[in-house]
Amino acid sequence: MNLFSLADLMKTSLTLFTLLFVISLISVHTSGNKIFAANDTFSANGQIGSLVLGMPPSTNTVNMSSVDKFVLSGYWKLVTENGKIADFTSEFYTGHVNGANNHTHEITNLRVQDDKPLQLSADGSTQISGLTDVKTNGKNAWNDVPTTISVSKGRTISIDIADNETQRHFMDQPIYGIVKDLTIMNISSNDTMLNSNMTNKTGSLNTTIPERLPPQSINGSNVPKI
Repeated sequence: MNLFSLADLMKTSLTLFTLLFVISLISVHTSGNKIFAANDTFSANGQIGSLVLGMPPSTNTVNMSSVDKFVLSGYWKLVTENGKIADFTSEFYTGHVNGANNHTHEITNLRVQDDKPLQLSADGSTQISGLTDVKTNGKNAWNDVPTTISVSKGRTISIDIADNETQRHFMDQPIYGIVKDLTIMNISSNDTMLNSNMTNKTGSLNTTIPERLPPQSINGSNVPKI
C-alpha cells in the first residue's frame, strides 16, 4: 500500500513538474516582450531615420567616402481595423548631406488590392503590399506606386517604393525607420502594448517636419534625387 502510494505520488509530482516547466517556458516567451497571438486590429507609429546612397542598383562596390548620401528623417503611422487598412501616412524631410536641395516627401493613401486580411503575427511582424501616392513638398508627384511595407518583430519598419514608378527618385533603396509604439486593439486592457527594448510607450510622436520648401518640379522630373 505504501509503495503504491509512493509510486502514485512520484507520478503526480512528475506530471506537475512537467506542466510547470511548460508554463515557465511560455511565460519566458511572452512576458518579456509581451508577444501575443496573430491579430488583425492594431496601430503602430514611429520615426523614419534612413540613409539613401546615390548609386545605381547594379553597383557592387561602394566607396562610402565619395558616394552621394541623402538623409531621411520624419515619422510614420499605420492603423488597421479588422484586417483592413484604416490609415497609413509617412512624412519625412530629406536632402543631400551637404544641405542642398532639401525637400519633403509624404507617402499616403495606401490601398491593398488583395482581399486577404492583414495580420500582425505573434512576434509583432507584418508585411503589406499595395499602392500609395507620393508627394513632394506637399504636391502630388507620383500616384498608384507599388509599395511594400514591412514591420519586423515590433521593432523596425521598411518602406519599399517601386523604383520605375518614382523615376528612380529613391534609388531603388528601402526607407527605414523604428517602431515607437505598437498597440493591439482587441485584447485585454492590461495587455495592449507590444513592447521591445526599443519601444517607447509615450502616446504620441513629437517629430516636427520642417516647413516645406517650394517644389522644383511637381511631376518629379527636375526634383533632385532624394
